[in-house]
Amino acid sequence: MALDAAEPHLQLRAALGQIEALLHENAFLRQSVAPLEQALADANRLALHDELTGLANRRLVTERFQRAITHREPQSQRVALLFMDVDGFKRINDDLGHLTGDRLLRSIAARLSNCVRACDTVSRYGGDEFVVLLTDCEGEDGALAALEHIRAQLREPHLIEGAPIEVSACIGLAIFPTDGEDFDSLVQSADAAMAEQKPRTKGSKGECRQRAAEPSRARS
Repeated sequence: MALDAAEPHLQLRAALGQIEALLHENAFLRQSVAPLEQALADANRLALHDELTGLANRRLVTERFQRAITHREPQSQRVALLFMDVDGFKRINDDLGHLTGDRLLRSIAARLSNCVRACDTVSRYGGDEFVVLLTDCEGEDGALAALEHIRAQLREPHLIEGAPIEVSACIGLAIFPTDGEDFDSLVQSADAAMAEQKPRTKGSKGECRQRAAEPSRARS
């Protein structure tokens, strides 16, 4: 009987010993895999974000677009896309240097990020081109209001190395599904809407700002 009474106690001690050994082993394993986890996190970040600005890249903004149109309520909230580029950016690079140009792009990226909601996405599409994905916006009026806000914020001088730099941008708007039923076609529509502003505004940045918010065509 005494031996039987001791067995649960011995089993408990053995179990505690195994738990302690596992905890020690897990702590060692956690320490060992921590650099691998960080490397994977860095690789994932680089795969989905622009290295210079930290914004979403094309792959990530495309994925978020697909998610947005999958979960939206039909005939209610809309998904809109803004496509923009910076006027005269090549001249800024040529006159002030690529380092200043990079700093300006980071400043523009920060401005754009501060203009949108948590559910929206700002992406550096390439060079001085940016895409803003607006989810759950109230149709064209809501998208145009967001565009006007972005335009006003970008118009404020950017302080780069203590020197103010003024820039302007032309922005094209496209709304899903009126202007395109997939991401690429929506980008093309917004790019075309932006391009329509260019011939009218050659040599006049102010007019480009003013006309960028106008609907590019009648919408059905």
